[in-house]
Amino acid sequence: MKNIKLAWLSKTKIKNGQECKRRLWYDLAGETPKWDKQDLFVFEQGRKIEALARNLFFSNDSVEQNKIANQAKITFTKKLLKGDKKHIFEAAFAHKRVIVQFDVLTKLSNGTYKAIEIKSSSNFNKTYWTDVLIQYWVATLNGINISEFELWHVNKNATRINKNYFSKKNVMKYVKANRAEFDRLVSESKAIQAMTTVPKEVCGSKCSNCPFRYKCFPKTTPRQSVLNLPLFPQSVKAFTNGVKTVNSVKFQKAYPQYVEKNPHVIEAINKNTLVINKKGFLKEYKNWKFPLNFFDFEAFTNALPVLEGQRPYQQLVVQFSNHTWNGKTIDMQHSEFIHDTANNPYKKGGLIKAILETLEKNKGSIVAYNASYEKTRLLELAKVNPKYSRRLKALVARLVDLRPLLEKNVYHPGFEGSFSLKAVSKTLLKEFGGYSDSLIKSGSEISRYYQEMIETTDKQRFAEIRKSLSKYCCYDTLNLRLVIDFVLNQDLARTKKLVEVNLGLKN
Repeated sequence: MKNIKLAWLSKTKIKNGQECKRRLWYDLAGETPKWDKQDLFVFEQGRKIEALARNLFFSNDSVEQNKIANQAKITFTKKLLKGDKKHIFEAAFAHKRVIVQFDVLTKLSNGTYKAIEIKSSSNFNKTYWTDVLIQYWVATLNGINISEFELWHVNKNATRINKNYFSKKNVMKYVKANRAEFDRLVSESKAIQAMTTVPKEVCGSKCSNCPFRYKCFPKTTPRQSVLNLPLFPQSVKAFTNGVKTVNSVKFQKAYPQYVEKNPHVIEAINKNTLVINKKGFLKEYKNWKFPLNFFDFEAFTNALPVLEGQRPYQQLVVQFSNHTWNGKTIDMQHSEFIHDTANNPYKKGGLIKAILETLEKNKGSIVAYNASYEKTRLLELAKVNPKYSRRLKALVARLVDLRPLLEKNVYHPGFEGSFSLKAVSKTLLKEFGGYSDSLIKSGSEISRYYQEMIETTDKQRFAEIRKSLSKYCCYDTLNLRLVIDFVLNQDLARTKKLVEVNLGLKN
């Protein structure tokens, strides 16, 4: 562990410290943050957007300082300020070892400066006030006269990458009026930095997305730990307050409503076994109309539009899979669609026609997992395509959701607190419910790989990703049927046969 008292504070670290003291302390102590692939993808998007803003509005003469030491950044900035450059990128200043960098610092004709902070989000987040406040006062205390300060973020209504891609907010009035808030933020962060041991408090609300979560909680938790409890958002709070296990008297007294509402979960955890309330499951399942259509959408979203007419962060459906089952035979009919060009998938009707052709062949229920997602996407398609609006809305009325049936009636400790389709499939279906032979292992990876497929000129790589997209979505819909069959029969031999027959049809 490095000397925490000599560590540099940044605006990001200070913001994190406001949410969780532990996160700031671990960061300053030099502990390694653990980011997942999606986090890294988002960071890369942010860097691209910063570069885009600079290139669109200023010049291509960028200064890259992220890979040099903090003191070297500050020294280099002083050199640039003495030069004749009008725009300085990543200008760095420090006050009491609080270091800030400006995305753009422009020298104005009157000798003052205009500062610009660039964000990759599509809305003004209230935490950005902290960013600009710290930047302004650290620079001001270094004698930099900032007379204009703007925060730019992505314009979510932009359909082209041009000068209308950014929305701009004047933050000058706020930063000038809040010196006391700046002093408070620095003082509280310095107090955390002065601690010789990690703070006791655990914030709870942000723990699931924290890259230092592994430092606060055991790497492996007992089966009966509240940290493994599903549908229980108070898990971190309970754990840190000493209510650590489901089978404890403390838990039963503190959370009687949970115990009453989820007896199958409590029984499964305490007995370390699968518990199925088959009667409760069948009560709703019997209301579904056959033939069943096991259906799933995959959407593409990113900050920098890749598809024609796409808005920043707009979720465009680019793929679907459907398995139709008549309720009698072992085999199913599989249909799929993948939009694999840079054209807008909503414009020429290919996607919509494929959806309607697949789902209008029968009047059976359309089974989804988290059906609200499919409902939202169908209603979006109906809104932008009036010609098909009535027919698409008719599909919404047929949607049914498998997930709440499982949440109310099925649990196995192997779910580890999650009712995601991946967790359920892996646990109940064993090797027959995996995604191991797919390049794509998680829905959060879809956008990253889809963008690569659209942009690559390597035909082999294009085919590889397209095949994996097909497999991943196909497994999602096949697993809906497999999970239902297992809940009703608990027979892995049947599962094996279902997989062999239906993947055989696909191959």
